[in-house]
Amino acid sequence: MKVLFLGDIVGRSGRSAVAAHLPSLKAELGIDFTVVNGENLAAGFGLTQATCEEMFAAGVDVITTGNHVWDQRDIVPVISSDSRILRPLNFPAGTPGRGACHLCGKEPGCNPHHRREFAHHRSGRPGAGQA
Repeated sequence: MKVLFLGDIVGRSGRSAVAAHLPSLKAELGIDFTVVNGENLAAGFGLTQATCEEMFAAGVDVITTGNHVWDQRDIVPVISSDSRILRPLNFPAGTPGRGACHLCGKEPGCNPHHRREFAHHRSGRPGAGQA
């Protein structure tokens, strides 16, 4: 299985670049599964349902996040219900969303896990005053 992981996609220009180039890149390289870090999809401040849907429409399979995941409060119900959007795996119990998912490309057995150290953050819980 060929997996493509794209680092931090920032704002409209980053989303536009992914939408313009990912489909042909996947075809050219035979990519089976695409993961992007999307914690800055919304103008560098978190992500929204609309920015996530834009990435999924471009061919992204999973969106990972980090300390900016809660910058847009409307993402909380979305991240709680959409298994393709991952918050860091090591956030405290009870934090909305999932830290891992089981999604597959063309072959079975794909299980991306997203871990993030947050030593510089007081808490991984939404609205808890992240540094």
